[in-house]
Amino acid sequence: MEARAHHFLVGIFVLGLGSALVAFTLWVAKVQMVEDRSPYYIYFDGSVTGLKEGSPVRYRGILVGTVAEIRIDPENVERIRVKVSLDPGTPIKADAAAALEMSGLTGNSYVQITGGSRTAPAIEGHDDQIPEIPSRSSTLTEVMDAAPHLAHQLSEIGDRLTRLLSPENEHRIADSLANLHQMTVELAAAARTVGDTMSLVKSTAAHLDGVVAAVNGTLDKVQGTLDKVNDHADVAVAEVVKTSTEARDLSQSLHQLSDQLLGMVKENRVPVRDFTSVGLYELSLLISEMRELTTSLSRVSTQIEKGPMEFLFTGSRAEPDKPK
Repeated sequence: MEARAHHFLVGIFVLGLGSALVAFTLWVAKVQMVEDRSPYYIYFDGSVTGLKEGSPVRYRGILVGTVAEIRIDPENVERIRVKVSLDPGTPIKADAAAALEMSGLTGNSYVQITGGSRTAPAIEGHDDQIPEIPSRSSTLTEVMDAAPHLAHQLSEIGDRLTRLLSPENEHRIADSLANLHQMTVELAAAARTVGDTMSLVKSTAAHLDGVVAAVNGTLDKVQGTLDKVNDHADVAVAEVVKTSTEARDLSQSLHQLSDQLLGMVKENRVPVRDFTSVGLYELSLLISEMRELTTSLSRVSTQIEKGPMEFLFTGSRAEPDKPK
């Protein structure tokens, strides 16, 4: 009996010592693991519902650490301070930001770190303090903040639907649906009438196309006639210009003849004085009529030069002076 008791005590001692060694080994490994990780602080202004110690920390979807501590910020009670432990070598840049995200439909939250460029410097703590990762508003926070307002709006919508579906409104809605059905039937009948009207409009449009073609042909004929009239008018104008030139030449000749006659009278004044007793009156009358004729021809020539078309189609507006 004593030998069995001795062996039993020895076995208990060996098992206790082995358990102590295993526990010590695990404790040393845990301490070493924690000491190797890099701590960071993240401050959140909103609620951190669903986040707990041990929740994962992801960097662009990759697991890089866990949440080590969740406390109210002792320096500002309006903020929540979350301490995270990240794996060694995790590149947390100064332009990175952390936010709370929801993990599926379980309601658990985790920390998601996004951003960070290659050229930005790494986040470092001041005076050997734990560095701080800036936080940003997340979809979870926006949903949680908007939940009371959304619930209030849903309640108002429910009240309005209740009032809308009251017994009185149900009869009115039924009457409106009946009227809508009647209107649909009338619109279908009107659609058939509109189809007949459109057919008539198409036939009228085809007839108008024929009329337009006939009018275009008539306009072409009128254009041809106008072209011919313009050609004849050009010929008439040319004739008038030619006549004007001939009249001018005739007027110049008459002026020259008159000057010559006056010169002859001046040179033969003595014989003419003798002639005056016989035919002076007739000669004077002849010279006066020649001057009037010369003046009239000059006037006609001037009018032709100013407006040959007006002279050709309307005639001279000035009447020649009648002999006194």
